[in-house]
Amino acid sequence: LVELVLAGREWEELSSEELELLALGYNWWGKNEESFKVAKLSLSRAAHYLKLFRSIRIYALSAFGHDLPRFITACDECITEGIQPVGFWHLLKEDHYIACAKGDWDLKSYCYWSAHGVPGAVGVCCGVN
Repeated sequence: LVELVLAGREWEELSSEELELLALGYNWWGKNEESFKVAKLSLSRAAHYLKLFRSIRIYALSAFGHDLPRFITACDECITEGIQPVGFWHLLKEDHYIACAKGDWDLKSYCYWSAHGVPGAVGVCCGVN
C-alpha cells in the first residue's frame, strides 16, 4: 500500500486522501513513527478534519505510547511547528498523563523526585532510581 500510494513521489506531493492512506499503510506495516509523521503533515493541511484527529491519536499512541517523554515531546513539537489546532495537542498530552496516572501504561522505568527541592513538588525523571 505504501509503495502504491507513494509511486515515486514525496509525501508533500500527495493529496489529503493519499496522505490518509499512506499513514494507514505505514501503521499496518508497523512503521508507527512514519504514520504519525504523515498524519501530522495531513493535519497541517486540514486541521478541521475530525476523522484525522482520531487517527493521529492512534498513530501517536502506536509510535510513542509507552514512552512518556517521547510522546510529550512529539506533541510539543507539533505545537512549536504551529500545527493547528494547538488545543488538540494539549488535550492529547493531558489524556496521556491521565492514562499514566490511572495505571493504564506501565511506567516502571520512571521515578519520581522532588522538583527543584520544593517540598511537595513532584517531577519525573527517566530510568534513574
